[in-house]
Amino acid sequence: MLDRKPLFVPLATSPYRWFESGTKTWELRRVGGQFQPKHLPAGRAATLSRGYSTPDRMRATVGRHVVGDHILDVLQAAGWKSVIPNATGPEEAIHLARQILGDKPGPFIGIEFKVSTCRGSADDLSA
Repeated sequence: MLDRKPLFVPLATSPYRWFESGTKTWELRRVGGQFQPKHLPAGRAATLSRGYSTPDRMRATVGRHVVGDHILDVLQAAGWKSVIPNATGPEEAIHLARQILGDKPGPFIGIEFKVSTCRGSADDLSA
């Protein structure tokens, strides 16, 4: 595998806390930029961050990823509860995802993150 910088994943407070507690294991994004299959090999180091300028960071590694033309495709493949743990069902998970991602067409990508029990940035691994 290529030696790459850790993937930086800024998150809102609730998703960050869900990853922290272990109730969330997948992140849903639109395909584009750093969130493309070619940039997400299994095992790549990642830093999950609560926002951009807070010290709240978690180390993680990329697990699997799935791409779908519709939000539902990704939620079904990943398991909607592992993407949006506070949703009461798949319909609510789709509704909440659309509120965040908007109504523009996909494709969408789901990325599994395996969170480390260590705290801090993935950049700190070499320290």
